[in-house]
Amino acid sequence: MSNQENWAITPQLSAALQTLLRPGMRTLECGSGLSTRIFERAGCRHTALEHDPRFADAARRQYGVESVVEAPLLGDPPWYDWQPTDLYDLILVDGPTADGGGRRGILRVLADCLKPETVIVLDDTNRPADRRLAVEIAARWGFEIEERAEAPRGYIILRRRPRRFGQLSVSVITRCNQACRYCGEQPLRSARPHYEMTLDQVERLIVRCRELQVGYDRIMLTGGEPTVWPHLVQAAIMLRSSGIASLLGFYTNGVEADVIDSVAVLFDGIRIGVAERTRLAAARLARRHGNRIHIYDASFRQPPSEPLENVLPAVCGCPHQGYFDGRLYTCAPAASRLAILGRPLDDPDCSCSVEEDFGRFQAEYLETKPQRLQICTLCTVCIFNGHVWKRQAETESPRDA
Repeated sequence: MSNQENWAITPQLSAALQTLLRPGMRTLECGSGLSTRIFERAGCRHTALEHDPRFADAARRQYGVESVVEAPLLGDPPWYDWQPTDLYDLILVDGPTADGGGRRGILRVLADCLKPETVIVLDDTNRPADRRLAVEIAARWGFEIEERAEAPRGYIILRRRPRRFGQLSVSVITRCNQACRYCGEQPLRSARPHYEMTLDQVERLIVRCRELQVGYDRIMLTGGEPTVWPHLVQAAIMLRSSGIASLLGFYTNGVEADVIDSVAVLFDGIRIGVAERTRLAAARLARRHGNRIHIYDASFRQPPSEPLENVLPAVCGCPHQGYFDGRLYTCAPAASRLAILGRPLDDPDCSCSVEEDFGRFQAEYLETKPQRLQICTLCTVCIFNGHVWKRQAETESPRDA
């Protein structure tokens, strides 16, 4: 037992774990002992891997734990004869022991254990080999290092880097109270005429952003016409309180001036695309609500109905992400451009990296700026592509919406 006592976690690490753990968390421990009892008492759904039957038995007898899985070491570098069956909220790397071959074997399975929000704790990082392992994990999977160098052993906590983007345009409804000839969203509205985002979908968006530690400088609601969306007020309250965006706003044609007036206090910016019939009402709203109201001239050029040649790479005028019906797109107009081309909104061949429920999109796209993805087929029918705008200008003049 003396060896096990010598290898028990320090009081400092014990205290740190107790601040990190929450009931219901899915947790993994490489090693077993006092720390196993801390996980179980915190109400975690825990698995503790132990290669030495003597230590596994001692942990059960001394600490009364039930989550120890005996797994012999295999391979080079050695690792437990065990395969991940879940993704983990927190992983404690405190084994195998040095005489068992050390801990680098975790690199063989770690990718199959990680959520975007997983926290990893490595013990004994005053030892050069274990500190190098922490640095390697951080570099490979994008963690930030929080080093606690308390003598004599030290430990390191690894957390994912929070990621923040510019604007997310969320299509909340395809229905509109106008039938503007030059509406760029008309193809999507025709393809999905009855779509309304539900409050459950709003909550799912918030949850996924939190899980992935993704945030935005601004979320803009769009459509269709957001002022006819029945969940506008409740969704605004949910999004504002979620903390996933610094600013919240929506685009509108300005027809429902009374609705805009009543909800303006919930938003940081309301962009009104004015036509002649709404110009006076928009001006009154601007006087009443000040810089919350942004007025722009609702003149558009009609998107082409088929791909144009010689317009790539695109000059992108809309470098924002888009969200429609549970799917995240690298650019806000992507869903409507897919509709122009008659392609399904979940088209697996779309180079805009469309992925249901974020998925691979967040893993692969996060390191890529939207404006770099300018060779997509969708850009050949996108009016926000400067080349397309210019070509359309050669055949027609901007008209009032």
